[in-house]
Amino acid sequence: MVELERVIRLEPRDLEPELESIISTKLSRMMKGTCSGDNGYIIDIISVGNIGDGLILDTNGEVEFPVKYTALIFKPNKGDVMDGIVTSVTQNSIIVTVGPQKVMIAHSSMPSNIEYDPSSKVYKTPEMDIIIKEDDEIRFRIIGVSFLASEITCAGSIDEPYLGPINTGGDP
Repeated sequence: MVELERVIRLEPRDLEPELESIISTKLSRMMKGTCSGDNGYIIDIISVGNIGDGLILDTNGEVEFPVKYTALIFKPNKGDVMDGIVTSVTQNSIIVTVGPQKVMIAHSSMPSNIEYDPSSKVYKTPEMDIIIKEDDEIRFRIIGVSFLASEITCAGSIDEPYLGPINTGGDP
């Protein structure tokens, strides 16, 4: 969780006795599900703290309120180990989804004995003791993160002990 601040602008018609509730609702609608390179993905607004004094804008009568709030965030960092779901398998990589984030794991970031099988669209070892296919749960390490203004891109690896499919050996 992280403490954040945002200016909320209300139209004159929204200035009612339930002002705190209106501000909280608007803050949640504006911020929930957004992403910034500084803070990561805002999963939820946990609480609204201090709502500062409003400033009336002389151009249109709207009022701006500085609002401090606590948000539950998801921000991947290099070195983090995570569990996610494989959503795509291609010849060059797998895409894993963890929360709102998609992580690309290149074939070069997998153990050397894992090969792509184009007929079944899976990665597997010759012994078939490891099979990676869509909808599998997989454990991986974040090896690269790029923070953009409103997006985070990540690269992962399963080329370490204890990383890879959580349930190995194909279908249960």
